Amino acid sequence: MTDPIPDLARVRAFLRPWCDADVALDCLEVSHVTVGPGGPLRALYEGTGPDGRVLRLVAQRVGADEGRRLEAEINRSHLRSHRRPGSGFVQPAIYAPELHLLFQVFPADRRLGGLAQAADGGAMALVLEAALAKRTGAARLAGVGVDAVRYKPARKCLFRYDLTWADGPAPRRPAVVYAKLARRTKFERTRDILGQLRAAAGGLVFELPEPLGTVPELGMELFSQLPGVHLFTLVADPAFPQL
Repeated sequence: MTDPIPDLARVRAFLRPWCDADVALDCLEVSHVTVGPGGPLRALYEGTGPDGRVLRLVAQRVGADEGRRLEAEINRSHLRSHRRPGSGFVQPAIYAPELHLLFQVFPADRRLGGLAQAADGGAMALVLEAALAKRTGAARLAGVGVDAVRYKPARKCLFRYDLTWADGPAPRRPAVVYAKLARRTKFERTRDILGQLRAAAGGLVFELPEPLGTVPELGMELFSQLPGVHLFTLVADPAFPQL
């Protein structure tokens, strides 16, 4: 995507036949643009999905031949893996020839191969049980709720997992776990940083999350919840400058 971002009305009009009638495309807005030396590379569109959660689509400008190839490749891949139900779209990848845009419906992301599984609470239950086993004494999970808190297309995603344990709550069984999923190269560089910071932060006046484990096959770090409010949720508050 090196040309200007297409008009929102054209994007919404193209997407309408590809989704259910209850998808509120009129609420879809551009929330983030990744810019390179030649101009915009990717645009992230966000709105509210039929299931009440955030609906996310990523648009990337590609030529017709490449766009059709990638559309077919991504859709084949997601038929074999996991995809979030409730998005309201008929398929995870859609190529718009008139806009020269490839749309990927979250959690489809060809640069983050583990994203679809990470966004599927059912698929993550056994993964989280294994990653947390040393802490929990191999306790079993009865349910996993999942929320994608923060997403940067093709780069990383922050998840919140709400955990329900089969044998009930206990001090060593966290009710909430956060997870950062990143590309393989990024994960390998950063997987030990949080632990190193905590080890060196004895005299600091602020708290850091506790590392809880990793899931290398997904490029994922797990860490504890901290009390408080996410800073990025306050930025949009009109009173933010006075906080």
